[in-house]
Amino acid sequence: MAEIASYCDGKPTGLPGPPAQGDFCLAKFSFDDTWYRAKVLHCDSSFSITVQYIDYGNSETLMLDRVMEPPSQFLQLPPQALPCYLPGLDWGEAASEWIQQIENRQLILKVIERRDDAIGVELEDHGVEGGPVNIGEFLIDFGYATKKGYI
Repeated sequence: MAEIASYCDGKPTGLPGPPAQGDFCLAKFSFDDTWYRAKVLHCDSSFSITVQYIDYGNSETLMLDRVMEPPSQFLQLPPQALPCYLPGLDWGEAASEWIQQIENRQLILKVIERRDDAIGVELEDHGVEGGPVNIGEFLIDFGYATKKGYI
């Protein structure tokens, strides 16, 4: 990241043309004002875009003056954040909101299966009283999710 920060320092921001979904860019994260590699999720207006930070997985909406075109050397490393899912579960908005509460907790991840586009994982929280807690089982037990094929 120091290399990205050094590259961005003093360079004009913005993109050479209108951004398109899937374009890679460098984006200045609003929480820490640090430049990271990102991908355009969608254009919200002529002044802002929503990006996903490809090495962390989080996303945010930014003004176009907080993004810039990346040089090719910053795109040689594949994205370090990988899409994951909890196999065999269906869940709705309430589960998504609960999962946001544990976003920054340290969890144990175990790979269960692989698809072409994502990795199926089991998550355990060892930092809770009475733990470890299996996140998938917790979601089912508290009504946030159901097993696929069951009602």
